[in-house]
Amino acid sequence: MDLFMYIVISIVYVMVIHFAIQIRDWFDTFSMIGLFILGGIFGWYMKSYDAGIVFGVVTSLIFW
Repeated sequence: MDLFMYIVISIVYVMVIHFAIQIRDWFDTFSMIGLFILGGIFGWYMKSYDAGIVFGVVTSLIFW
């Protein structure tokens, strides 16, 4: 997986969660985006954006 695919999957996940669960607070949306940015950094460091996606999804579900 490359960076472009990571960005697309992250945007789709954030939008689906935002609209399906109807997150009303903007802070929750921005914190989820921040967690996916951290996931991207983690994936870049580990040289596996798959690990970054897993990190972003798991941490967004934990801190939700």
